[in-house]
Amino acid sequence: MIRKMRLLVAVALTIVVTMPAIAEENFGLLKAKQIRARVVGKDISDGVHWSEYYRKDGALISMDMGTQRTGIWKIQGDKLCKSKAKTNPLTCYEVWMSGDNISLRLNKGDTHFIEVVEKHGAN
Repeated sequence: MIRKMRLLVAVALTIVVTMPAIAEENFGLLKAKQIRARVVGKDISDGVHWSEYYRKDGALISMDMGTQRTGIWKIQGDKLCKSKAKTNPLTCYEVWMSGDNISLRLNKGDTHFIEVVEKHGAN
């Protein structure tokens, strides 16, 4: 019985450790043209707490726990640059996507959060 439990624990740990690597393989780094096609005019959201609407005119409308802010965004090189306030400096991110899942990363090796890109107003 103890052997079976150890085996089950080992299998479970193996799955937990390898799943992020498997999921990571499905994400691809987007170029500027792809970022424009996949993000502009849409929302990026965690589905519950916050969302960001990337308007075509370069305005970034963010909603975070009921508080709305207007910032700016633009594409520089192959990065999406944004600021949640018009007076703050831009922070630029690599854009990685898999289907409708998106990950904005400061650098390729960054730990990342996965959000969802959806039609504006779908929440």
